[in-house]
Amino acid sequence: MSDTPVLTFNHIRTTTQQINIPDNPLPPAIIPDLQKVMKTMATDPDGAIEKLERWIKQNPKIGLLYNLLAACYSQVKNEKEAEAVVVRSYQNAPNYMFSKMSYARLLMRDKKWNEVAAVFNNKFDLKELYPQRTVFHVSEALNFYSVMGEYYAYTKNMPKAWACYDYVKSLDEKDPAVQQLYRVVMVNAIPRWKAGLIIAGLVLLVVGLIALIAWGIYRFF
Repeated sequence: MSDTPVLTFNHIRTTTQQINIPDNPLPPAIIPDLQKVMKTMATDPDGAIEKLERWIKQNPKIGLLYNLLAACYSQVKNEKEAEAVVVRSYQNAPNYMFSKMSYARLLMRDKKWNEVAAVFNNKFDLKELYPQRTVFHVSEALNFYSVMGEYYAYTKNMPKAWACYDYVKSLDEKDPAVQQLYRVVMVNAIPRWKAGLIIAGLVLLVVGLIALIAWGIYRFF
C-alpha cells in the first residue's frame, strides 16, 4: 500500500465541547424540559416518546428531536416506527447531519448506493458538506466518517474505507459505530471467492470433526 494517504482529515477540527448548530436551533422554551427528557429516555422511553412527538408537531424542522425520538422507539424495540421517524427526519430536516446519516444507513441496507450519494450531494468530506462551519463535535466527525467508511466498503473502495476507519478509530475505537465500521470493512475486504473457500473449509472441518467423534464413539463401544 502507498505511503500517501488516499484521504486526509487534518482539515477537520473537532471538539468535545457543546456547540450550537445554526441550521437546527432549539426553541429556548423547551430546552430545560428536553434536558430532563434526555436524562430519562432509558428509564421512561414511553414518556419521552409522548413529549417528543408533541414537540415535533410544534417544531417539525428540528432534526435533534427526531433523532431522540428514533432512539426512544429503538429502546422499546419498535424498529419499524424508529425507521419511520428516520424518514420523517430526513424529509423535514434534511440539512441536519444526523438526519442525513440515519437515512443513509437505511438506504445502504437496501443497497441504494446512488441515493446514498445524493443524500450528501455527492460530497463525502465533512468540510465540503458544511463549508460554513469551522469546527465539528467529535460525535459528528466520528459518525459521519463511519457512514462514509461503510459506503466506501460496500462500493468496494477499500483504501478509502480503511482510511475512514483509521480516522474514526483515532477518535474513539470503542464507539459502536467504529466497531460496526470495522466489521463492514472486514467483510467487504475479502473477495467473494475467498469468502466461499473459507466457508467451505470451515464446513469441511466441522464435518471432519463430527466424523472423527463418531468414529471414536464407535471404537469405544
